[in-house]
Amino acid sequence: MSVHEHSSSDTDIMQSTTTSWLSALDAETATIDKAGVHAALLSIRLHEKHSDRTLRQMHNLLGHLLSPTDRFEQTSDDSFTVLLAPQEDLFETVTEVREIAEALERTGLHASTGFAQRRAGEPLVDTWARAEAQLDRAAYRLEHQNGLSL
Repeated sequence: MSVHEHSSSDTDIMQSTTTSWLSALDAETATIDKAGVHAALLSIRLHEKHSDRTLRQMHNLLGHLLSPTDRFEQTSDDSFTVLLAPQEDLFETVTEVREIAEALERTGLHASTGFAQRRAGEPLVDTWARAEAQLDRAAYRLEHQNGLSL
């Protein structure tokens, strides 16, 4: 998706992009099953207000960090999802996710991340849901790092 000005049609564009991403994950599930390889999904959410420049920076950074077989998509105004495939094992996934998180930090892109390794026979859409849940927990911990206030 190209980076563009935010307008009233942005919601429609993001919904279309998310639908397209879900379809891509369905297709990739079959491809990964056929190839017999491991995969993981990484979810990234930017923390602060961001500009078109920030989004371009995020697109460029992911484009440079990922291997040619990995895919990524901007799935909302502040979120990106990365399909890491093939993956040798969980250790490789943890290493790649850590490298991506460190690169985000080095470039000043303040973001939370969450990832999930695909389970045998699991649709990638379900893996993505688990990555999003991990991301929500990470964002919550950051938001409430000084404890809850009642």
